Amino acid sequence: MSRDLQVLAAQKEVLLARAALERLSVAMQVESLRERSRVPPRLASLLGDRQVRPLLMALAMFALRRSRFRKIALIAGIVATVVKVLRK
Repeated sequence: MSRDLQVLAAQKEVLLARAALERLSVAMQVESLRERSRVPPRLASLLGDRQVRPLLMALAMFALRRSRFRKIALIAGIVATVVKVLRK
């Protein structure tokens, strides 16, 4: 019986070590993804500019209308227009 308990304890230790290794691996992958997807400061300030936002929205709608998502783009355009009118 003692031998069985030792085997189970060793298997538990292996599983715990493997889980810790997986957590570290996932954390490293998340950090790598975060670094690759970071927006440069100039682009971030440009995207945050209130005068540029309508132009970017228009470009996005134009691109979507040319794609297979044109119905979604049409509905999004209508919703954006209604929101803009209601805010005034």
